[in-house]
Amino acid sequence: MVRAFSGNLGEGSITRAELAGIAFGLKAAWEMGLRQVQVHTDSHAAIQLVEGAGE
Repeated sequence: MVRAFSGNLGEGSITRAELAGIAFGLKAAWEMGLRQVQVHTDSHAAIQLVEGAGE
């Protein structure tokens, strides 16, 4: 399943936009009852931040 969305985040960095997109997608997946998801992004900075979030 693939979903798309768009929105205005105001001013900020590309990494902030990537993280907002990841958060939005994970929230949407959770609300649809999905508990195992794959996240794809080309932002190395976002990947590092997400992977380090559990530390």
